[in-house]
Amino acid sequence: MTYTETSTVKPETMEISSSPTITVLTIILVLAVDQIGGILDLMIYLDLMAEIETEMLHILGVPMAMLTVFAIVKARGGSLTQLGLRRPDSWTRLIVIGVGIAILLQLIAYVNTYFFYFLGVPLPDYSQYAELEGNIGYLLFYIPVVAWLSAGLGEEVIWRGFVLQQIASLADNSKRGVLAGLLISSFLFGLIHYNQGVTGIAFTTIAGLFLGVIFLKFNRILWYSIVVHGMMNTIAFLTLFLGINLY
Repeated sequence: MTYTETSTVKPETMEISSSPTITVLTIILVLAVDQIGGILDLMIYLDLMAEIETEMLHILGVPMAMLTVFAIVKARGGSLTQLGLRRPDSWTRLIVIGVGIAILLQLIAYVNTYFFYFLGVPLPDYSQYAELEGNIGYLLFYIPVVAWLSAGLGEEVIWRGFVLQQIASLADNSKRGVLAGLLISSFLFGLIHYNQGVTGIAFTTIAGLFLGVIFLKFNRILWYSIVVHGMMNTIAFLTLFLGINLY
C-alpha cells in the first residue's frame, strides 16, 4: 500500500528488527561507515595505525553509508518506502514547498550568522569550500554531487529516513520515541560536521532539527527534506562561488 502526505493512514515506519540490540548495532554500523574517513584520521592521530590517504574515504563515506542502509533494509525484507522514499501526491507541490522552505531557512541562517558576528561569536568554518569561489568547474561538481546526491539524498536517507526512525522504533514509534529520534539524530548530525567548528556544529544541529520536523510533518515522505536540504546547499554553494561573503 502506498501512502501519501495527504493520507489519513499512518505511514510505513522503519523497523528492521524486533531486537533493540540489533537496532542499535545497525545504527552504529551505518554511522561508522559514514564517518570511516574521520575514524581513520583519529586512529592515525593517536598512532594506532600507519598513516594512509583518507581523503577519498571522506568523500565516499556518505554514499557508502547510504548503500549500507539499503542493504540492511533489503536483508530484512523491507522496502525503500519504509525510508520515506515514496511518491508524493504532487511532485510540483513538493518542489514548490521544498524550495520555498529552503530559501526561508537559508535566509534565517544568514541573519543568524550576522547576529552572531556582531556578538563576537566565532562563525562556522567553511574554509574547506574556499576553492569554489569563481571556479565554475568546482561549482558544476559540488551542486549535483555534493549538494544533491551526497547531502540531499544521502544524508537524508541516513539521518532522517534511517537513524531518526530506528531510534523512534526503540520506543515503538511513540510520541516520546519520535521526539527522541528527532533530537538524537539531529545532535549526531551536527557532531559529524565538527570540521566546521563549534558554531558550525550548532548551526547543523538546528538544520537537522528543521529537516527532521519537515520529514515528520509531511507524513514521512523523505523527498520533502531531500529537496529542502539539496536546495539549501545549492544556495550556499552559489553564494560561495559568487564570492558573496555571508558567513
